[in-house]
Amino acid sequence: MRAAVLLLGIAGCDRLFGFQDVPPPEIDAAVGGCTLGSAHDDDGDCVPDALDNCPGLPNPDQLDRDADLIGDACDPDPIRRGNVLVLFVPNSDPDTQSNWSFNGAWSVGADVLTNADATNTNEDWAYWTQQLMPPIELQTIVHIDTLSPPENKIGLSFAVPPATAGSPGSTDEFSCSIRRDGSGVHLDAYLASQTSEPLIANAMLKDGAVYTLRARVEPTKLQCSVQGASPAERQSVIILGTTAPAGELSVYTLGTAVHYDSFTVYSALVPL
Repeated sequence: MRAAVLLLGIAGCDRLFGFQDVPPPEIDAAVGGCTLGSAHDDDGDCVPDALDNCPGLPNPDQLDRDADLIGDACDPDPIRRGNVLVLFVPNSDPDTQSNWSFNGAWSVGADVLTNADATNTNEDWAYWTQQLMPPIELQTIVHIDTLSPPENKIGLSFAVPPATAGSPGSTDEFSCSIRRDGSGVHLDAYLASQTSEPLIANAMLKDGAVYTLRARVEPTKLQCSVQGASPAERQSVIILGTTAPAGELSVYTLGTAVHYDSFTVYSALVPL
C-alpha cells in the first residue's frame, strides 16, 4: 500500500514569504478542542487535511488573499495567484516509509518522521523518492527532541541523492538548516558549495524547541527561512547561484534526535 500523498500539477518569485506570512509552529497539540470524527488534521488547526488550504501549517482562519486555494500562511507568493500544491506527505501511517530512502536511525509513525539518534557524528539523511523540479518551496515543522554537544544540525533540503545511501555530493545539495555550535545558533543556507550562515536572532535551540523551516528553490537562487515559537526567533537568507534541474525532498540531522511533522511542496512563481 502506498502512502496517502497528494500529488498535483506544478505551475510556473520574485517575492518570497515575508516573516509576517510565516506562522509560528504548533506545539505537538492535537486538534484544539474541535471534533473532526475520523477526518485527519495534520496541523491541528481544526480544518481536515482534505479541506485545509494549508494542510501542513496551522491556519484556522484559512485566509487566502489572492484566491488561489493556497492559504496565506503557506503560500509562497501570498499576494500573487498561481501557486499550486505539488506534494503533501503527512507521515500518517507506517506505509509512508516505503517512499523514503533512509540513511541512519529514521522511522515513520504517529504522523511524524523521526530520527532517534542524538549521538550521530555524521549527517543522517532521508530522501522522499520522487523527482521535483524548481521553482518550488518546501515546508515542514520540526521538533527538537534531544540535543548532544558539540554541534547540532537539523535540515530541510532539495537534493540530488547519491548513488548509494548517505549525503548528496557537494554540488547536489540545496539546503536550509538550523545549526548550533560554540558561536551560537545559525540558519545555514547551502547552494552547491556556496554557504551563508547568519545567526538566528533570539534563538532558543533546546530540547523541546519547535521550528517552521521553509526552503524556496528557484533555478538561480535558494532562499531559506526559519521561525521559532516566539515571533522574535526568526531569520531569512538568500544565496544566488544555479540549482539542479531536478531533485528530491530530503531532510538530515547531526547530533540531534528530532521528529518532523508533514512535508508540503508548492510551486513557486517565477519573477515577472
